[in-house]
Amino acid sequence: MNLLLLSLSLLSPSQEPEAKPPAAEVVESAVEELKSAFAGSDTEAKLQAITINAEVLHPDVIELIAKGMKDKASEVQSSAIQALRYMEHSAANDALVQTLRRDKKLRKDEALYEALIIAVCQHADPKSFKLIADFKLNDETRATIKARILGIARYRTPDAVEELFDVMKRFGKGRIQPYMGDLSTALMVLTGLDNGKSQTAWTGWWNENKRGLEISPELPKLPRKTLYSWSRYWGLELPEERRKGRDERGKDPEGDGSQVID
Repeated sequence: MNLLLLSLSLLSPSQEPEAKPPAAEVVESAVEELKSAFAGSDTEAKLQAITINAEVLHPDVIELIAKGMKDKASEVQSSAIQALRYMEHSAANDALVQTLRRDKKLRKDEALYEALIIAVCQHADPKSFKLIADFKLNDETRATIKARILGIARYRTPDAVEELFDVMKRFGKGRIQPYMGDLSTALMVLTGLDNGKSQTAWTGWWNENKRGLEISPELPKLPRKTLYSWSRYWGLELPEERRKGRDERGKDPEGDGSQVID
């Protein structure tokens, strides 16, 4: 039976050049809307202001949106985290990293804590790698451990692969199996190999290949199921969505990156 393998680029916002700065009047309008919303107590107004202005990539706007992470309403906190997650600007990354490093109160809300970890990993700033990778098992939940494991794979370096095996060691054989699906996905995304959920098989491969290991900056070819679950988790554009976009634009000299391999 044929196995459809697809490739998808995985350049993170921190790896891409930042967009052209918005016009001064756009920034001024966004700042006014956000200040006005946060001056009051109307949760809906705050949510609307964040949503409307999340595409204005300017430090002044990002600073105001970041204040939403400290709001009393969890909905506003969540909205601010999600906005900063996709704002391709170093200031957005810095605000998320600082919050993850310092905000102990937010950690008490499992959903917000998970969202914050994912948002930091979305940017994949090399400076935040240790913050994601170094964690104590007793301080985490099933969801946040998954976010950290999959998040480590966003950094696409040999250190990320090594860290995933360190996670296996920290858990030990008796506790790691429930997380082997996530670890397998993360390792597949980094290496392009599929050793299933077997810790023994992955450890054997690691012992034979860890010296001189190189990791491509782009996502390798992956089975359809793995590619789609990974893409959905990180909000990446799926292959058919890219093809649809090309069809709407007309002729496009690029291929869709798909291959069918026996």
